Parts: sequence; structure tokens; C-alpha cells
Amino acid sequence: MKLIKISKAGNLYFQMSDSRTGIVYPDSGYARISTKYGRNLYQINTKVIVKTGDGNYGFSYRRKEYNTIKLVGMLLRFDLKNCGGLQL
Repeated sequence: MKLIKISKAGNLYFQMSDSRTGIVYPDSGYARISTKYGRNLYQINTKVIVKTGDGNYGFSYRRKEYNTIKLVGMLLRFDLKNCGGLQL
């Protein structure tokens, strides 16, 4: 995983070990990864499931993280687990 670009808005663009793009959006609190075969992005933030009072599924949302270091850590963990590790 290596840093390839920093946008004017402060977003960090990384190239993952398997050539996908990882993007950290510090202002919105999200980290996203591109798909292998397309231009779509999906969020890798922690998913929180909220259940109703009777224990049934209510709704879910992605937890926002505004700490840039933690967002980059999410990308690094994703890279190590799903993209084949680090390229030094």
C-alpha cells in the first residue's frame, strides 16, 4: 500500500497491494475501497447493527471515524487481510 495522491480537500488516495484504490475522506469520516473490476467504491468502516426492542433486525449504519490515522489504519488492515499484504 502506498500513498499516490493528496487532493485539495485533504483526501488521501492509496494504491493497494492488488492495484485497487483506497481513499480516506477525513472530513466525512469514511474510508472506501474500489472494486477489482469497476469504478465503484465500497465503505470499509465498521458496520453497526441496531436491533429493535423485540430483538429483530432494525437498521444498520457505518460508524464514522474522524481520526485520519485510524482511517489509514483501516485501509492498512484491509490491505493486509484482503489484498496480499504490503509491498515495500
